[in-house]
Formats: sequence, C-alpha cells, structure tokens
Amino acid sequence: MNSNNESIVSRIRQHFPNIDHDISGKERIFLDNGAGSLVLKEAANAENFARINASANVDGQYYESELNEEILKKGREALAVLFNSKSPDNIFQGESASSLSFLIAIALRNYIGKEGNVISTYNEHYSSVGPYIFLKKNGFIRDVKLTKINPETTEIDLEHMKELMDKNTKLIVATAESNLTGTKSTITQLRKLADENDGLLIIDGVHYAPQDLIDVTSPNVDAFIISMYKLFGPRGSFAYLSDNLLRQSEPYNVDPFTNRFKGSFMELGTRDQAIFNSSFEVVKFLSNLIEDKGIISRSGIEEAFAWNKSYLTNLNKFILEGDGYTPGLNNIKNVRILGIKETKDLDRRGSTFSFNFENIDDAKAEKIYWEKFGITVVGGNHFNLAHDYLSRKSVLRVTFLMYNTIEEARKFLKATEYIASI
Repeated sequence: MNSNNESIVSRIRQHFPNIDHDISGKERIFLDNGAGSLVLKEAANAENFARINASANVDGQYYESELNEEILKKGREALAVLFNSKSPDNIFQGESASSLSFLIAIALRNYIGKEGNVISTYNEHYSSVGPYIFLKKNGFIRDVKLTKINPETTEIDLEHMKELMDKNTKLIVATAESNLTGTKSTITQLRKLADENDGLLIIDGVHYAPQDLIDVTSPNVDAFIISMYKLFGPRGSFAYLSDNLLRQSEPYNVDPFTNRFKGSFMELGTRDQAIFNSSFEVVKFLSNLIEDKGIISRSGIEEAFAWNKSYLTNLNKFILEGDGYTPGLNNIKNVRILGIKETKDLDRRGSTFSFNFENIDDAKAEKIYWEKFGITVVGGNHFNLAHDYLSRKSVLRVTFLMYNTIEEARKFLKATEYIASI
C-alpha cells in the first residue's frame, strides 16, 4: 500500500468507532462486510438525533413535524446524488431490499401479464428472484427463466440468456455483483438485451454499492436497489425507479391521493425519518472522502469511488496472489475459491471471496478464524441461487471494504494458511 492510500484508509477508519474491536473489547478484524458493514459514527449519531427530535409525523404545522419533512426531503435529495438520479422523486425507501423487490414485482404483475415471462440468473440473491417465482405460482405471470453461469468464473452466460428470451419477455432481473462470489455483471449488455424486447431492467446493487460507483444513467436502468446497512448506514434500503417503470406500475398503496412520481406511490406506510437522516450522512461522508468540501456533490462521490476501486483492486490482487512474505489464496494448498481467480480479470470481480477448505469443514474453520485469530469469517448458505447451481451448499465468505487494511488482509491470509495446514 502506498503512503497516500495508507493516509486515506487511516482517515476513513477514524469514522468507525468499532473498527478494530467489538463491544466486549475483543480485538478483531471485521471481514463479514458482505452480511453488513460497520456503521459510520456520523450516520449513527444522525439516526439517534432524528429518532429523538423528529419523531412526529409529517403534515403538521409545528416544528417537529416540519423537521421530519425536511429530513425526508434532504435524505431523498442526497440519495438522488448517490444514484445519479435526475430527480429525488425517483428515490423510494423500503424496510429491506427484499421488501422493495417484492413491492416492485407486485406493481409490475399486470405489465408482465399472464403470458409474460421474466429472465434472471443463477447468480442472484433469493430476494431478487423470489418475488417473481411468487407471481408465477399464483398465476400472475407465465414463467421465470434462469440463465446459466460459468462454473469457473460464475459470470452470466449471455448466449444462454439470449436463447431464453422471446417476444413475451418483459423483464430482466440481475445482480450488479454477486453477494456469493463477487463476480460482476456487465450491465451494458443486459440493457441491450432488455431493449431488444422493449423490456425493463432491474438491478440488485446491494453488494455492489460499497465497492463501485452507482450511475443509473450509464447505462439507463429501470430499477437499482441498495441496502444502507451494507453501505456504512442504517437498517433500511432504497431503490431508484425510472419514469418508464413507474408508468408501468400498479402498486398496492394506502394513500388514495398518491402521485405516481412521489414517494408514497411505492412506499407502504409512514417513512422512518431516522433512516433518511442516517443515509444523508453516509452520502455526505462519501462526497467528502477524498477532499473535504463539507457538501454533498456528485463529483465528490465519483472521486471517492475512483479511489476506492483502485484501492480494492490492489488489495484483491494481494489477496489472490500474496507477495514474497505471504501466499495468496491461489497459492494456499487445500483452499478452493469460487468465482474469478485470475488477477488479470480483477476488473470483473469485487472484493468478496468465497471458498472452502479441503481438509476441514466450514464450521470448524469459522471457529478457528474467530477464536485463534479474531477474524470474522462466516460460513454457510448466503442466500444465493449459485449454492445449488455449483453444488456448494456451504462456503466461507469474506468481503473487504475501504476501511480494511493490507495488514488485515495479510493476517487473514496467514490464518488461512494455518487452517489449510491442519
């Protein structure tokens, strides 16, 4: 790691109070970021402030109600900058990515229609595909077709996807980055395939969001879903929805006066102002990561993720190949990695690594990582269809984010080498 990277990472770590220890005081290296990142202190403070001081509902002519409305407004505006949405009215909040996926699917049931089908892939989190399987089982749509993935790289087989598509294909649903293997999808190619049938494109960006730049305009997508608790923030999720998707939608909602292009159209019930306030601080943090201008800006976010992508690429190279002092995952006997392994292909993967040991089961390995080395490596099922497709019922998974250091990566590799030698 060069000195500039060391300085930036050191500065980032100062914003995360539990960066190197848990609440019991135990020193640890946090690598379970794929399940949920550590929380930015400014985001936690903002959530607490809004929970206490803006708990009144909206539409009242008194201060606490007006403060609530202002927090919701500022939060939507900030998230629009993060997504690069033309309007904050295209940003919608849900309790989770699962709930947003379900609400979107229900809203599109008549657009897809009883003769229509949905194309997805074996790279998906259950929450992305499950809602459309629900529609199929209940007779709202004809079919959900799953695209094969390459067993070695877990990349989508685009030729197979083309074979699955027909004149009744209304929708493609795909992940931007696999939560299981870190393999990225080529969204530009997915957009082209959707356009060939005048279909919609929905992207699960939950695992992608803390690692790479979100831009819903390049290429244009019809939905992009993220979860803030994977992006240094609170337990809530947000979706960008295009005007085109909103025009096709018939969602369930409780507001009889809702506007198709306003929040309550795709949001059930009262919004949680604390999630909006906390998320505002996450966007502000990212905007000022490289140069502190004290404002939220798209240019600041672009700078942050340009650095982040470069930093994580170098870290990923070290994790796979190691150096003269430490072997990488590719060079440790008894380690079987899922997904892209070649360092020349790092632009096609994120910083998640899933693997098994040939000499020890996942549960035992997880325990050794924690008890002997203080490293949070989690094994099991990670709610991805690829588990069954690849016949890997359980894998150990680690995800590195911008606050993880090369020294932490080295300690992880040394621990892995030790476990592989047992």
